Amino acid sequence: MVGKMTDSEIIEMLKQQNQFLQITVDGLNENIRLLTEEIAELKEKLNKNSRNSSKPPSSDGLNKPNPKSLRKKSGKKAGGQKGHKFSNLSVPKKIDRTVHHYPSKCLKCPLFEKCKGTICVPAEKRYTVDIIVKTDVVEHLAYRMNTCALEGGMPKAAFPEGVNAHIQYGHNLNSLIVNLSMDGLSADHIHKTIGNIFGIPLSQGTVINKIQKCAELVSPIMSKIKDKLIQSSILNFDETGVRVEGKTKWVHSSSNKQFTYLTLSEYRGKIGMEENGVLPLFKGIAVHDCWKPYWKFPDVKHGICGVHILRELVGVIENHPEQKWPKMFQDMLNELYILKKSYVNCGRNQLDNCYLDYYDLKYDEIIRIARKENPPPVITEVKRGRKKRGKVLALIERLACLKDSMLLFVRNFEVPFTNNSAEQTIRNLKSKSKVAGNFRSDDGAKWYLTIRSYIDSARKHGVNAFEAVRLAFIETPALCFRF
Repeated sequence: MVGKMTDSEIIEMLKQQNQFLQITVDGLNENIRLLTEEIAELKEKLNKNSRNSSKPPSSDGLNKPNPKSLRKKSGKKAGGQKGHKFSNLSVPKKIDRTVHHYPSKCLKCPLFEKCKGTICVPAEKRYTVDIIVKTDVVEHLAYRMNTCALEGGMPKAAFPEGVNAHIQYGHNLNSLIVNLSMDGLSADHIHKTIGNIFGIPLSQGTVINKIQKCAELVSPIMSKIKDKLIQSSILNFDETGVRVEGKTKWVHSSSNKQFTYLTLSEYRGKIGMEENGVLPLFKGIAVHDCWKPYWKFPDVKHGICGVHILRELVGVIENHPEQKWPKMFQDMLNELYILKKSYVNCGRNQLDNCYLDYYDLKYDEIIRIARKENPPPVITEVKRGRKKRGKVLALIERLACLKDSMLLFVRNFEVPFTNNSAEQTIRNLKSKSKVAGNFRSDDGAKWYLTIRSYIDSARKHGVNAFEAVRLAFIETPALCFRF
């Protein structure tokens, strides 16, 4: 039998019970906090799409959001602006034939056969632009002499260059085959398309051989394109995943306004960028989407894609509507974009110092407000160690550290606000994946990237894709460029 407890013992026991209960409550509160954070993170993941994050549009699936520009409206009317180059149909420079149309009364006139419409004058012109679908089969017949009185023997004429086999395909058809492949069609689709339209019995093997041949012909140009990019002052970089033999591999893009260089790698990060070969030797300004591996190259100055940041800000606004700073930062970037554009339209290449100083201070003020709205997590005794900052706080600290890179596009007008030009170089890959599916081999993927680099670079020099590939097949690809 336990003896009666004294008052001091009862007090001590209650203290211990209270301490135990306090520890239990602290533990439960910590679990609640962790669960609340986890729920918030899961909600953010569910709400993520291509409009409010760095996720590609292909990941949106059936929940694809309506397209919406992240930039502020300029205030201009919709449509083409004064002085812009028209892209609609224009009167062709070359007219192949003219069809004359006379009034019906003239045609019914008994004197029309004599008149032939000579009393009529042209009233209006209209044009029809169409294509003629036909094959052009050329038979090459080489002659020989039975006997030559001067030299003796039986000399025979030589066939022109390129006419080597008994039957071969011409350069125009070769160019069409390759361009259809570049536009996303598989070898099976190409051989069916050529057969259906032109009636040419083209095999899948022939299609693959033509693509390989084109890649081999333009490969020598790639080293020159790579050297030109390395020597540039500003380059755009991007990467994207592709399926090759059922495995995910990575395409790395290096480009500017004149050239495009695409390579395939097993790796997405620094190793893949090194294998591309441009960024490790580049000494200028690298514009990218702010992915960490790009910062591992210290010899370059970095410019950040503003659109990627705007998407992340949209995500914060949608998931944390109580916070003011993301809308403020978003407005600031849009203001700077419009301000720079207005300066460029006026023929100026530098912002006034008063604007630079104003937005420099405004940037810091927004970061201060952001930190105030998102204080760092407090370490409790229940669970020691470094607390997870959360994606919002991580974004804030990233923007604070990368201020110079973030504002580089207004301090140097040659630096673009977006990384769209790099994204455009790899956009065709996504279309090809949707239409043709996976690449069946590393070689096939590399052939595609080599040809795509070549025709994209040729396009930037004013040479269309069809003509560029045709020049490659006549072994003069360098004619596309001013090397």
